[in-house]
Amino acid sequence: MNPWHLLMNLLGVLGSSPSSPPVPPPLVRHAVCGPSGAVLREGVWFSSPLKPGVAIQEAWPSWDVQAPPGTTVHLALRFREREDTPWSSWLTAGQWGDAAPVPTDEATSSEGLSVDIDTVLCSRPVTWAQWRVRVEQAPGAAEPKVGRLVLAALGSPLVGDSLEPDPLQPPSRPDWRGILQVPFKDQGTEVPRMKGSLCSPTTAWMALAAVGRAPESLEDFAWRIHDTRHDLFGVWPRATAATAERGLPGYVTRLSGRDQLRDHLAAGHLVGASIRYAEGQLRKPPDLPSTKGHLILLRGLRVDGAVISNDPATPGSGDGFAWLPEDLDSAWLGRDGGGMAYVFERAEALGAR
Repeated sequence: MNPWHLLMNLLGVLGSSPSSPPVPPPLVRHAVCGPSGAVLREGVWFSSPLKPGVAIQEAWPSWDVQAPPGTTVHLALRFREREDTPWSSWLTAGQWGDAAPVPTDEATSSEGLSVDIDTVLCSRPVTWAQWRVRVEQAPGAAEPKVGRLVLAALGSPLVGDSLEPDPLQPPSRPDWRGILQVPFKDQGTEVPRMKGSLCSPTTAWMALAAVGRAPESLEDFAWRIHDTRHDLFGVWPRATAATAERGLPGYVTRLSGRDQLRDHLAAGHLVGASIRYAEGQLRKPPDLPSTKGHLILLRGLRVDGAVISNDPATPGSGDGFAWLPEDLDSAWLGRDGGGMAYVFERAEALGAR
């Protein structure tokens, strides 16, 4: 636990009394912006200052960017405590398109803020954020486009602020049960560099396959997702950026429980769940006996409460594997106050059923 989280917990304990209201639990709020698909010629675009409505502890950026060959789009974020306090330095949120050096004025840490690959960690209070989009374009290259930018922010609600409805939270559907039809894909590959590393690209590939937009080659798709700076195939926002590039929008977030999962599935969304469990931890484990980190695609909810998934690491039983609710809580939703997820939107509207 970082010092800011420890201090907030301590203050919550010291400040509580039988007559004082309980400290509200952290929640995830989404700040959504973008230049509305505008073409960005070589230059820079800044968002308006964004206020998600929480004292940010962690945040997860994701983006919908079209970057043709010969172009690079650099994405950065900065933060401040209040409207009248200085901004932090620009923090690298990611890039899309051709590999290119990170701009020299970007950093991975600044005054109590740091970027851990795809997560912004805040050890001091911040409530405001701002995006910067910088474009590099080679002569003769097609022009890049930047659509929606999403910042999912975890933190305690700000005292005195009335929260507007979250723009990415679907309506509650407590009685909904259903299963989205999603083609299964095994993450196995003969490429040595990729073996055991393709659960995230394969999860995104299956979401695209559900709407008829999957590429022919999983390996080529995985290289599009691959992050050269960290030499990883599992950097979260690159998976949703790759599906958005093919017409299936998505974003990175954290879901608080099965009710949120149900509502997303009811809206026709597919959910990539980041799971982890030890051998013997689950009552009814999949064929993969344990994992320190794995991605599966959640696609339905049965009447008995079981959650239907496609697990790319278990080709024998992974197509439609039914998770016991308590097992999914243990491996996903119960970790760190919620479950990290890819939300692939409007799959139903695009023809997933």
